[in-house]
Amino acid sequence: MAPVAVYYENLGLTYEAMGEEAEATAAYEKAMELEPDNGQYPNRMGVFHFANNRNEEAIRFYEKALDLDPENAVYQNNLALALESLGQMELAEQAYKKAMALDPLNATYPNFLGGMYFRALRYEEAATCFEKAVELDQSLAYYFENLGLANEMLGKTNAAEYQGRYADSIPYYQLALEKEPDSVIYLTNMGLAYLNLEEGEKAAGYFEKALHYQPKDPQLEEYLELARKG
Repeated sequence: MAPVAVYYENLGLTYEAMGEEAEATAAYEKAMELEPDNGQYPNRMGVFHFANNRNEEAIRFYEKALDLDPENAVYQNNLALALESLGQMELAEQAYKKAMALDPLNATYPNFLGGMYFRALRYEEAATCFEKAVELDQSLAYYFENLGLANEMLGKTNAAEYQGRYADSIPYYQLALEKEPDSVIYLTNMGLAYLNLEEGEKAAGYFEKALHYQPKDPQLEEYLELARKG
């Protein structure tokens, strides 16, 4: 039987997990050689380079994958991540939006674009993207958390129209907690939202719950002390 490219991809993944970069590279290159018209393998090589902070190399392989399969939203989103990592924000934004257009019912892509906006302190645009992600998929708690965080950050701005956004964050944190009630992150976020609203008693309750799952955490203990003072 003739060699199959996917075997070499799997071999590359194994070498990568073992930290054997040269061997992983050789295996991925062999996969690309065996199936030169399959975008899966240059995309895999791009993921490998991206994981090792070689973003320019990652972009080169993602672009090769897209040359072979231009309608693939995953490859497009991977390209966007690498572009963002290099600070090429305008190109990254275009790539994220193209991934969304290619697969408009997939919540992953507005969530990724929202993440880029959030990291760029563009919280209103981030909130819009996270709202889209929640609209498309209500099964994942962290989509609700992301929307809550965006609203909370808008509430910290000095613009009068955003002052109420602290309160807007709470229902989304609550939805996240309904899905993962023992999440220390979500409990902490809920506590901080109430703390910012100067509702110390409610905030303290969430910090106490968080400490139940993560006892003696100094940051949580500090938040609880602040809440009790409030």
